[in-house]
Amino acid sequence: MRFSVIMQSYLQPYAGAASDRVQKFSRAVKSVLDQEHQEWELLVVADGCDLTWEERTKYDHEERVRFFRIPKQRMWSPVPRNCGLLRALGDYVLYLDSDDTLDPGYLAELERELTDRGEPVWAAVDDLVWNPGRDRWERRMVADLITRRVAGTSNVVHRNGIAYWPEVPARFPGYGYAMDDRGFVEELTKVSSPVLLSAAGYRVMHIPRQYDL
Repeated sequence: MRFSVIMQSYLQPYAGAASDRVQKFSRAVKSVLDQEHQEWELLVVADGCDLTWEERTKYDHEERVRFFRIPKQRMWSPVPRNCGLLRALGDYVLYLDSDDTLDPGYLAELERELTDRGEPVWAAVDDLVWNPGRDRWERRMVADLITRRVAGTSNVVHRNGIAYWPEVPARFPGYGYAMDDRGFVEELTKVSSPVLLSAAGYRVMHIPRQYDL
């Protein structure tokens, strides 16, 4: 197995959540099923979410889509993603939020770049965000995101087993500071510096107070 895609899923409403979460969950899963590169698995971790668990029956015929159910964790807990990591079979791991999507050629491009770059321990990748004012998708440069300490799950692909998601302090400024993502990126940098890749096929479909596609 080449890639393990880990998706934690809680489809109930919460502060800052995207709208139509069940439909967007299905869209996110479909974006993995539609990948040109087919050597992948998708691990969906239902974070105490009955709605996510009910969705699993739609994918009974997909051996590469695996669902796991855990008790509801507190916000920003590392448990859901670590649950996926402990069960991942792929050489490399990446993460997909349940309201985001991957372009069809994304894993194929990652495969080419990772191979060309000598199979790095981990890599940082550009992503795509929507600019409502200009009505277009724009590339976010991961080197800039790392410098500003705001790189997140959309910007990371790493070898299996090199790091796990750390605990987040109980009190911190909130979602916009991406403290959970920042902590994981910092864990990865303790292992090695990232290789920067130019692939940009992860589409961030929702940013609170900015847009919700």
